Amino acid sequence: MRESTAEKHGRTWVPSVSVVVPTVGRPELLRALSSVREQTSDAQVELIVVHDGGPNEDLPRGVDGIADRVLRTKGRVGGSHARNIGIAAAGMNFVALLDDDDEWLPTKLDAQFAVLGTRDPGRTVVSGRQLFVDSRTGSVSRPSPDRLIEEDESVEHYLFRRRPPSGGRPTMTTPTLLLSTELARATPWDESLRRHQDWDWLVRLGRQPETSFVQAPEAVVRINLGSAGSISASTDWRSSLAWADRALKADRHIYADFVAAQTLRYALAGRSRSGVRAALVALRRAGCLPAPGPAAIGIAGLLPRRVIDRVTSSTGGVR
Repeated sequence: MRESTAEKHGRTWVPSVSVVVPTVGRPELLRALSSVREQTSDAQVELIVVHDGGPNEDLPRGVDGIADRVLRTKGRVGGSHARNIGIAAAGMNFVALLDDDDEWLPTKLDAQFAVLGTRDPGRTVVSGRQLFVDSRTGSVSRPSPDRLIEEDESVEHYLFRRRPPSGGRPTMTTPTLLLSTELARATPWDESLRRHQDWDWLVRLGRQPETSFVQAPEAVVRINLGSAGSISASTDWRSSLAWADRALKADRHIYADFVAAQTLRYALAGRSRSGVRAALVALRRAGCLPAPGPAAIGIAGLLPRRVIDRVTSSTGGVR
């Protein structure tokens, strides 16, 4: 951490990070863990793996030699529960998250501690840009998002309002996140949700007193697309609409944009007439039309999934 931060808050503070990696035992886990060990940062790192596999499922050979701690859930209880277990066990000042099929870039921690240096480290959630990698072709997107969150902008406004149908759309993916352990423990992941768990966590973090968000301007992670079993590939419009009703109704414009871009898209992708009807009823009750970008994303639910992935994750050039 920069000395200015320690001086500003009146104490000597050496950064230390507990990295929580939930896993079902994918072979890519070794790559993810190695990316943590290859960080250029001088911060002290505790690497916690939380195994959410079944009782007869083993981790890839070599995990015990890389991780500091390996914890186990009761088996297949979900990523939210696994992350809560890891966060509860964290012994460092900060918590950072990583999925088992993604990987950090070597300067991830350095970049994030640099932008944290002018802020209150106890009340700031740090994200950053990412690279999306097509696991089938190996192609890599340009760094995204295009626009970073503005000072005093709410995280739900940033993520959902006027969301553009492009690879540069506003995002704060879970593997980019770093925050104080105290703040993470004060806002546990909701284990009851079937989808939108990551967005739900961000929104509830943003509603904690004096919490702010900041993003490193450079790419800090590689997000590997196309992993088997991804909930994001499902068409569960009911869970999506239920979450919007619970979390986003305070602002009808954000709510309408979300329902159009997410719930309506899932319903169209699943060819669900009842889902389309429910989304349109929700939009009518909101009393406002969605912005053009979210509306376009919603209509894109009529397109094949592979076309949507190509347009939304790789727009702007592949290198």
